[in-house]
Amino acid sequence: MNWLTAVRTNKTNTTPQQREGFVQAVTRRLVPIGRGDWLLAGVLFVVWLLVLLTLPAYVPLQLASWLTLIALLIAPGYFLTDMLTWRGQPDRLERLALALPLGIALLALPGITALVLHWTLFQLAVAWIVVSAVVMGGWLLGILQLPLFGRVFAGRTAPAVNRWAVDELLLAALLVALFLVSLPALSQYKIDGDAYAVSTFTAEALADLPLNAREPLFGTEFGPGVRMIFNQFMTLSYLWSYIAVIAPLTLTAVASRNILAI
Repeated sequence: MNWLTAVRTNKTNTTPQQREGFVQAVTRRLVPIGRGDWLLAGVLFVVWLLVLLTLPAYVPLQLASWLTLIALLIAPGYFLTDMLTWRGQPDRLERLALALPLGIALLALPGITALVLHWTLFQLAVAWIVVSAVVMGGWLLGILQLPLFGRVFAGRTAPAVNRWAVDELLLAALLVALFLVSLPALSQYKIDGDAYAVSTFTAEALADLPLNAREPLFGTEFGPGVRMIFNQFMTLSYLWSYIAVIAPLTLTAVASRNILAI
C-alpha cells in the first residue's frame, strides 16, 4: 500500500463526526477575530501576492499605482499594526490608517540598509519581500497560536461591535467629499523641482546603479548627502516605480499624489 492509497483509505474510514471534530478543534485553536478581519487580511495578502507576480505591468496606470502602494506599505503595515495594537481594539479603518506609517517604518529596515551599503534596486526589492513575508507569516502563526508565536495574541478575545458615532460618520463623509473635490487638481500633470530631483535618483536606481553612491545630476562621487540616507521616500519611490513599471516622472506627476492624499 503506497502513501496515496493510505491517505484515501484514511479518508474513507473517517466518519463525518470525526471530520467535524477536527474542524472544530482547528477553529478553537484560532485566535478569535471577526469575519471582516479575515476578509480584509485575505484581500491584502492576495494584493501583495499578485503584485509580486507582476500584475501591475498588465493593468491601467492608476490601478497599477494603487495596487503597488497597497502591497508596499498598506499590506505589511496592516499585519504589523494588528500585532502591535490589538489590545487597544482599534477598528479596521483605524488599523488601515496606522498601516501607512508602520509600513514606512517596516520599509526603513531594508531601505536604510540598502542606502548605506549601496545595494542595487533588485537587492532592495528582495529584502523588502523578505521583511514583508516575515511580518505576514508571523501574524498568521500568531493567529494559529503555534509554538513560539502563541504569545503574539495571548488573551485576545472576539472583537466588540463598535458602531461609529454620528460625528465620526460626518467627519468621514467630509473627508471623502474633500478628496473628491480635490481629485481633479491632484490628477493634473504637474511636478515641482524637489519631486523632479527625486525622479533623477529613481532613474539612477532603475538603471541598476548602486543606490546612494553618487549624486545623479552631475555624476559626482560626493554622494547625495547624509539627509538622503534617512529619507525613506526615496526607497519608496524606487520600489514604487520599479514594481509598478511606471516611469519616475509619470509616477510623480499623475500616479501618486492622489493616492498619498487619501
